Amino acid sequence: MGAVWDWVIGRPSPVIEAAITGHGPAFAVDPAAIPAQIFGLESYADPIAPAPRISRREAIQCPAVKRARDLITTLGTLPLSAFDTQRVEHVNDLLAQPERNRPRSKTMIDTLDDLLFEGVAYWLVVERAFDGYPRFIQRVHPDNVDVDADDATVRVNDRLVPATDVIQFESPNDALLVAGARAIRTCLRLDATASMYADEPMPTGYFSSTEGADPADDDDVVNLLNAWKAARKARATAYVPAALTYNVTQFTPEQLELANARQHAVLEIARAAGVDPEELGVSTTSRTYANQFDRRKAFVDFTLGAYRQVIEDRLSMRDVTRRGYFVRFNLDSFLRSDPKTRMETYVLGLQVGAYDRAEIRDLEDKPALPAPLHEAPVTASAETFNEPEIAVRMDATSSAQFSVDVEARTIRGLAVPYGRSATSGGRKWQFAKGVLQFADVSRVKLLANHDWKQAIGKAIALDDTEEGLVATFKVARGAAGDNALALAEDGVWDGLSIGLGDPSLIRFTERNGIAVATSAPLAEISLTPCPAFADARVTSVAATSDFTKQEQEMPDSHTSGTGPQPVALAAVTDAIKSGFAALAEGPTLVAPQVLRSHVYEGPMYRFDGAPGKHDFSTDVIASLKDGDREAGARVQSFIEEAFAPKFEVDTGNVTSLNPQRQRPDMYVDKLDYSTPVYDALHKGTLADITPFVFPKFGSSSGLVGPHTEGVEPTPGAFTATSQTVNPSAVSGKVEITREVWDQGGNPQVSGLIWREMVRAYYESLEASAVALLDAASPTQVALTAGAQDDALVNEFEAEIAALQFIRGGNRFTFMPTHIDLYTALAGAVDAGGRKLLPIIGPQNANGTSAPHFASLNIAGVRASPSWALGVSGVVSESSYLVNPADVHVWNTAPSRLQFEYRVAYVDLAIWGYVASAISRLDGVRAITYTAAA
Repeated sequence: MGAVWDWVIGRPSPVIEAAITGHGPAFAVDPAAIPAQIFGLESYADPIAPAPRISRREAIQCPAVKRARDLITTLGTLPLSAFDTQRVEHVNDLLAQPERNRPRSKTMIDTLDDLLFEGVAYWLVVERAFDGYPRFIQRVHPDNVDVDADDATVRVNDRLVPATDVIQFESPNDALLVAGARAIRTCLRLDATASMYADEPMPTGYFSSTEGADPADDDDVVNLLNAWKAARKARATAYVPAALTYNVTQFTPEQLELANARQHAVLEIARAAGVDPEELGVSTTSRTYANQFDRRKAFVDFTLGAYRQVIEDRLSMRDVTRRGYFVRFNLDSFLRSDPKTRMETYVLGLQVGAYDRAEIRDLEDKPALPAPLHEAPVTASAETFNEPEIAVRMDATSSAQFSVDVEARTIRGLAVPYGRSATSGGRKWQFAKGVLQFADVSRVKLLANHDWKQAIGKAIALDDTEEGLVATFKVARGAAGDNALALAEDGVWDGLSIGLGDPSLIRFTERNGIAVATSAPLAEISLTPCPAFADARVTSVAATSDFTKQEQEMPDSHTSGTGPQPVALAAVTDAIKSGFAALAEGPTLVAPQVLRSHVYEGPMYRFDGAPGKHDFSTDVIASLKDGDREAGARVQSFIEEAFAPKFEVDTGNVTSLNPQRQRPDMYVDKLDYSTPVYDALHKGTLADITPFVFPKFGSSSGLVGPHTEGVEPTPGAFTATSQTVNPSAVSGKVEITREVWDQGGNPQVSGLIWREMVRAYYESLEASAVALLDAASPTQVALTAGAQDDALVNEFEAEIAALQFIRGGNRFTFMPTHIDLYTALAGAVDAGGRKLLPIIGPQNANGTSAPHFASLNIAGVRASPSWALGVSGVVSESSYLVNPADVHVWNTAPSRLQFEYRVAYVDLAIWGYVASAISRLDGVRAITYTAAA
């Protein structure tokens, strides 16, 4: 209230004064401004006063704090796992490595460090997987995070980020730097005291002269002490001459209690951190034995339990983990008992069915045992393998027609169109030319409805056209392939749909709610009856019944007389399983290679230490010294081939490959006008357009007068009145064509338009405040037309001085000034050419100018340039002297409205309310001035 009251009565607060003058106190509120009694304390030095927060740099110097921190952050070394509702563990890349190029344990330790010391920890999502869940995060120190709950905004490192990209962990305990501040400072002071005694130890004894002995000089004293030291090394018994007395020094009670005080300080830190004091070296019990498992179990339950629960619950929330999944720390390795106890537990677990042998080996960090090889008859059976993980399945649409060539057994069609969007997995996707990646065309299989168990063909051509990816498939022989050809030819299964591979290799950018892919591995293309895109159709199907000339069919039967080979087939089966398991992890993209038979001739010279066909230095010497022409020819040929340009390419050859770059960061925006009148008169916000009333003084008379003895005073009169304020609406609208809206632009067109609408909104508020002053009829202060320099300044100062004699005195602290008066005052000089309102080094001047003439200070009145008061001219224009407590402007923040009810346009609108009033007309003076012609 102090700063507000000073502003109301005309005296600026320390913060405002510092901003105007450029110097002032560092803080406007200090202990002297707020009495300690407000908090129920006698003084801020009261022993029970809340101790101020201690910095982490100071706290970590205390060994007890360091040890407590290391114990609690041990939780960060334990692995995290994600489970479904059936408690089946699933791979989660975020839990395996939260930060890119940083170990998981370091990230978790720093997070627990923040929870312990700061009471809160933050993760910033820097990359999301294809499904929208976080893939990589960045741990951010709480000091670099600013959360504004009112505006629902978050700033990280002074950069505005979406609140949905910030993962916040809230500690269940108070921050140690606050709750333990007093105990930590006490421990540091005790350590400093102990260090002082160590640096300046008290002597164990000293000599003094007996009464009547002659004083000794310095050399004799040094010789005596050296002799005493040498004698103590030779024997323990000492002899003291009669002229000297040996005095034994006793430790003071303060010294004797210092060790106990330090132990107590460590005990207090252990209590504040929630750690067992014995873990910090302070014995509080008489126990001599403790089971290691029980100690660790108690540590997990009572010290780490709250931190563990907070992290598990936060990472199990829907913005981090899929629905139905939960995250847990794996405590097995931490709570591991001795081998004998573990084995006895496993035996019981096997008996009751709690464990199987594979789970036991996994708990012991042992690899799975190889399956025993048993001979068994080979039967015609289909082996089931795990199918590769398909991240996204997209049904394409295009104007291309689905076609089937039954005779040639081929299917051709548009697999995915470019520039259009479709929904998969709850997200809209869009692809462009060159985005889909595949290592080999033949590796892209044709499936039936995305089922890897129903592979019916392989790709023989994938054409990346401007319209989309056109795929041609060769359909396999057999009943499944014949059925697929028949269904395609009859128009039943006439749609194509793509399936993407490893989710971690999918890259995309978010644009208007659509995931625009920038790189994605193509795993398969499926034949489907109901594509999401109605136009995604096969263009041709070719089939033939004569395949004997192309390749031989392998029947699924055994040759008579051939015995089973179980051991060999089992090994083959295991190898195939391993191969498919590797494929399930996702393909590794490599450059396509074609194997062919060819003859390779090694290089003529080698410079890697390996022998070549010839030695370069030997040939050079032989050519120059011995005149060996063959060696010279070899050297010359090598030099010409190695250094001759193979071809020349200049910028003119690749113009189409280097289009002009768009630099959205260099966007040139419209400049803002300042709003000095609105800023000075703004009093708050509005709820709606409902009028409101405030009471005012009306008149009074006869309240006080001379008194006559024995005569009753004549009653006085007092009246009150009120003033009604009627808010009004401010609005605007821009119609944006649907084409422009869908294109978006870079920067976003809608964002640029909205920014300009907000700028116009506040300029209208400035104009509204000026219009309020112009519409009033305040008392005028007329300055001499054409007055300049010292005459103008002296006249203005005289008018300011006269205002001290009106009711209330000179309470005018703000003066929005017209350009003519402002420039005349800024350039005013005296008869000697000295500036009357200087910027630098004012001497014998009643005012100054701010740098760049941003404002003028004339006899204590702040004159601000106001563009809204009009342009320069030779007519009389008004500036105003204003008491901000008597003139008011209220308004709401601009509301953004967006309407998409029409086909051709999208309406972007702005809406707000504004109200203004002069509660005391005597608080305004109009200053008229006409510039010289």
